[in-house]
Formats: sequence, structure tokens, C-alpha cells
Amino acid sequence: MSNLSTMKSIAQTRAKYAWECANGKDKEYGSLVNKIPAYIKTNGLLNTLAFLYSKSKNDNREEKLLKQICSWLTGQSLPSGVTAFPVIESNKLTTGSNAQEKVLNYLMTSDAKDLIQCTTEVLALFNWLRRFAKSE
Repeated sequence: MSNLSTMKSIAQTRAKYAWECANGKDKEYGSLVNKIPAYIKTNGLLNTLAFLYSKSKNDNREEKLLKQICSWLTGQSLPSGVTAFPVIESNKLTTGSNAQEKVLNYLMTSDAKDLIQCTTEVLALFNWLRRFAKSE
């Protein structure tokens, strides 16, 4: 039986991850973070991630954000001290040369239920990211 006093809620875990992602980032990162939930609601998660992927280059803000989203969804490559349940289990990530491509390929071939679950989780993460990211 686990000790309830040491267990963390998913909201606490999301908040800690968002803090670590947004801490020390510039205003451009904050501006992008503020726009992404509207992009997701208007165009869908898959289209939004494809947009971030198309704009990714040389570790720019789009690439950083895409990596953070994919890390959260898969539970891989999270900062130390942050543990999250994987929304996408690693055994389902089969094709792609990097984690971002694997997540995109998974979402393109997954059923609607999984896509909705991932969308809900990313929007919940962005509620915290927007609180911590600095914007103009």
C-alpha cells in the first residue's frame, strides 16, 4: 500500500512539468504557448503538432515546445523529479526517426478515442504552461 502523503496528483505533476518547461524561457516562447490552445481547438491536435513540426529547426521555440508535448504524452525524456503516466505507451510508438515523428505517426493512425485523450491531456498541460510562461 502506498503512502498517500507522498503521492502526487496528476495536476501537481503537470504543474511541476510546466514549471520546468517554462522556467527561464523568453517572451517569444510565452507568446507561442498562449496561442497553441486556440490552434488546437480550431484545427485539432494533430494539425497543431504538424504545424510545430514544420516550423521546427535548430532547437527553436517550436521545436522545444513540440519536444515538451511529446515528452509529456509519452512520459519519456522528462526532467528529473517529474514522473507522469504515459498517455501514449512506448510500445505503440513504432515508426519515425525521433520521438516527435513517432508521436505524430501514432496520432495519425490511432483511433478517435486515443486522439481525444491526447488532446485533452495536452490542453490540460497548456493550462499550466500558460500560467508559468512569460509573454508580452
